[in-house]
Amino acid sequence: MLSLLNLQIIIDLVFFVTILILLSQLNKNISKNSSTVDTSLIQELEKIVTESYHSTNRFIEAIDESKQVLNKLFLQLDDKGKKLTVLIGEAEMHIKKLDLEKNVSEPVSSEKRYDDVIQMVQQGMSREEVSKRLGFTEGEIGLIVDLARTRTGCIS
Repeated sequence: MLSLLNLQIIIDLVFFVTILILLSQLNKNISKNSSTVDTSLIQELEKIVTESYHSTNRFIEAIDESKQVLNKLFLQLDDKGKKLTVLIGEAEMHIKKLDLEKNVSEPVSSEKRYDDVIQMVQQGMSREEVSKRLGFTEGEIGLIVDLARTRTGCIS
């Protein structure tokens, strides 16, 4: 849109300069022949003013059309944003539902989790790493490891 505005300003400036030149020539002609005015010069001036008026009207119409198109695009974008918000809400609801179904269908026993802790420690992972992966505190991991040592003596 700015390029159309810049183009119109340039065109108007050219017309303005042309009108000034024609007026100066008209003034010279009037000064030379104060009794007669060059009608062809006046007709040329009227033609330039009329062309400038029509160009300005076409430019304003183009701006109005662009504004209407932008308004339509804005409304479409707003509708799509609302639909996207609804879809995101539905997706989050489905994810929560799936998580609940997974937790109900696959209960993880405490012993399985304790075995995972012992296995990770035996693989050389630090208590901090095991804590981050399994959700136990480091103190809980220490207790699980100590309990396994006293039971089997297999953890170093």
